[in-house]
Amino acid sequence: MTRTILDRELKELDEQMVRLGSMVDDALGIVLEALATGDLAKSGMVIENDALIDSLRTAIEEHTIRLLTLQQPLGGRDLRYLASALSIAGDLERTGDGVAGIATNVLRMAPLRGDTMPNVKIEPIAGKGHSGNAEVSEATILHGIVDLGKEAYLGGG
Repeated sequence: MTRTILDRELKELDEQMVRLGSMVDDALGIVLEALATGDLAKSGMVIENDALIDSLRTAIEEHTIRLLTLQQPLGGRDLRYLASALSIAGDLERTGDGVAGIATNVLRMAPLRGDTMPNVKIEPIAGKGHSGNAEVSEATILHGIVDLGKEAYLGGG
């Protein structure tokens, strides 16, 4: 592979990573809304979409491994990026699994939502960012997820 091809492949991998982060972010927003409102259809949608998150993680891993095996030698920066991509994709997929678990619990709680379950306000807690603003940009969330993935990778866990 020439450097031009590698650069194109790395850009494609980066786009896959952002897509995975966006899918997890969207699922989290939907499940928080479902939790606040008891919307079972949204919970079901999150559970169904978890398979898409899982398959995109697999595609990212395959793409990364293909780049690692076909491109020799890789510069230190490229090698670190590819190793991080594997870790971050796994972290995002596990986050997606956690979101799907919340959606499953929303479905399980449905019979309790009537008069026996207090209506807890989720939005003020879930919507606040570090600055206290109610709106958190998607970029901020994605950067946070990527930072967590990097910390997990660099920390060995």
